[in-house]
Amino acid sequence: MPAIITSKFRLENASNFKETVTGDSIYLAIGKSDNWNSTLGGAEVTAPTPVDTLVERNDFWQNAIALKKVDSASATHIVPRYNWTLGNTYIPWSDASDSIFSQQFYVITSEFKVYKLVNKLYTATTAQIEPTHTTTAPTVRDPGDGHFWKYMYTVTAAEATAFMTNLYMPVKTVVIPTGGVIGDLSPEDQTRYTYQNNSAADAGKIFRIVVTSGGTGYLSAPTVTIEGNGTGATATAYVSGNVVTHIDLTVDGNGIPLGSGYSVANVKLTPTNGGSGAVAHAVLSPKGGHGTDPVSELGGFYVGLRVVLNGPEGGGDFIVSGAQFRQIGVIRNPYNYGTTTVSTSTTLSSLKTLTLTVGSTGGFKVGDYFTGGTSQAKAFVDAFDSTNGIIKYHQNDKTGYTAFSVSETITGATAGTGSVASLGNPEVDRFSGEVMFVENRAAINRSASQLEDIKIILEF
Repeated sequence: MPAIITSKFRLENASNFKETVTGDSIYLAIGKSDNWNSTLGGAEVTAPTPVDTLVERNDFWQNAIALKKVDSASATHIVPRYNWTLGNTYIPWSDASDSIFSQQFYVITSEFKVYKLVNKLYTATTAQIEPTHTTTAPTVRDPGDGHFWKYMYTVTAAEATAFMTNLYMPVKTVVIPTGGVIGDLSPEDQTRYTYQNNSAADAGKIFRIVVTSGGTGYLSAPTVTIEGNGTGATATAYVSGNVVTHIDLTVDGNGIPLGSGYSVANVKLTPTNGGSGAVAHAVLSPKGGHGTDPVSELGGFYVGLRVVLNGPEGGGDFIVSGAQFRQIGVIRNPYNYGTTTVSTSTTLSSLKTLTLTVGSTGGFKVGDYFTGGTSQAKAFVDAFDSTNGIIKYHQNDKTGYTAFSVSETITGATAGTGSVASLGNPEVDRFSGEVMFVENRAAINRSASQLEDIKIILEF
């Protein structure tokens, strides 16, 4: 039987995940210090496209270096970013288009104000005047080029820094927590919440009528009747070449269409001097009115995560001296090593450790691999603390997974030698939790003096 997954289902999934950042332990992980060549010692090759398999998720864990917890302030709904551009063509919002969320029906301006196009005059072509209004009365304005824009919200400087990219921008519907009051919100959110409530005045309004078929034989314009459960909406049809070309709604002195209370509406066209076949559709406002729920109205099926890695934070968990990483991932509810306790630490090391005996030569190079003389085990050097004689390392399919032995001699492929005094475990239990996202990329070099501002886009 024919069936679909509705946009509301996608929104619910996105919202649920965003809420898990508060209720669960969501971590960003980096890994893969060795290159992408599948041959040990081979030269670097292009990063492969990840695939959604258990093997791939396990491999991500094998390569993981460290994890950093994502806090609730580092997650938000986001939507594709469409800059207002002079001369661009924008599509008015439609309640009947199943592809509306892949079209440019909203914009962000040079002032970071977000507007939704609710109507466009028949004679209007491209955008010529950038909207600037933020008032709620009238809620919709035409700046003078036939585009009727609904102001939605303004992206703050902090939101732009945290979540804005060239392709995506943050979106937010402000709600008061259960038992709270508006005064509990930040000043910016109080402004948004008030605007959302005021926008409810548009609930049940019809802002546009679309002619889906012009018909034939119309010597004069037919009479337009809007039937439905609302009142007050009227409109005028226009004819050219004996076909109905467009229908304009009757508006008040502010340019706002008359009428209210419509959740269903049918446009009836009655010929006055011949003609037949013309069909028109009344575009209804979303539930609550335009501007009352920006996340739902703009298609917030995406969640953005932002994590900043600050040099060698976490007491060295995020190694920096000569370090590289090639993978980024998101892991939900990993366990502390050797337990079934969900991790809550700010940072976690995912690397095993090997401590050398006093007097060992050392000299191991980050990025090199080393071999155990007795066990013949191999592993990659992720970090080498020459002062304390500690190697942090990982193994994967290239090295194999043979364990090293205490007291054996290890030798680096290009430099370094020493005797193993003890072996240590990571802080996190590998393969625990759920790997929810993996991205492969070219090598990124870490430095103690730099920040990595990592933004991840998850689509639902």
